[in-house]
Amino acid sequence: NSYTLAVKNKSRQDLVVGLSAALPGKRLRVVPQRIRLAAGEYKRVAAYVFVAGINTGPGNRNIELTLATDSPEHITISRKTNFIIPEAQ
Repeated sequence: NSYTLAVKNKSRQDLVVGLSAALPGKRLRVVPQRIRLAAGEYKRVAAYVFVAGINTGPGNRNIELTLATDSPEHITISRKTNFIIPEAQ
């Protein structure tokens, strides 16, 4: 699945923002895992989430996408979104 993220660094320092995804009981891989933002920079980033080994049928699942900074303030933002599992071909 792909998602478009809009991120803005409102601080005066460069930031690295980590991106992760969670689906209970499943291992997800996110690309990119890190987003670099210069001070004041705004970016739209394509993020891709992959999962392997789902033994259930096709349909929608709820996953949680999380952005987290490595800064001393450690800002974290999480949102639930749909993850679509297509029919096997």
